[in-house]
Amino acid sequence: MAKYEDLIRELYSPSGRNSLSNFVIIFIFVATPFIALLMVAVNSPASEDYVILPLILYFMFILFPIQLCNVIKRLHDTGKSGWWWFVALIPYIGPIYSLYLLFFVDATDGPNKYGDKPV
Repeated sequence: MAKYEDLIRELYSPSGRNSLSNFVIIFIFVATPFIALLMVAVNSPASEDYVILPLILYFMFILFPIQLCNVIKRLHDTGKSGWWWFVALIPYIGPIYSLYLLFFVDATDGPNKYGDKPV
C-alpha cells in the first residue's frame, strides 16, 4: 500500500524532474481517458449529457493536476522554471513553443537546481 501512496504523491508533486520518456508515458496515460470521454460526449445525444458531463468534470479535476505536475517536472528537466507553462497561453506561438520545449529540448546534463538527472 505504501508503494501506491508514494506513486500518487509523486504524480501530484511538481518538484523534481521527469525524463522525456517518463513525460510521454504519463502524458498518454492522462490524455487517453480524457480524449475518449470527449469523443463520446461529442457523439452522444443531448439526453445523455447528464451522464457524460460529470465524468468529464471528474476526470478533469483528477487528471489535470497530474498533467500540470508532469509538465512542470519536464520543464525542470530542461532547466526551466515551472512558470514557463504559462507560455502555452500566448495565442498562436505559445502552444507551438511549449510543444517544442516539452518534446524537443534536451535535458540538462547532470544535476540542476531542480534535482538530479532522472534515470
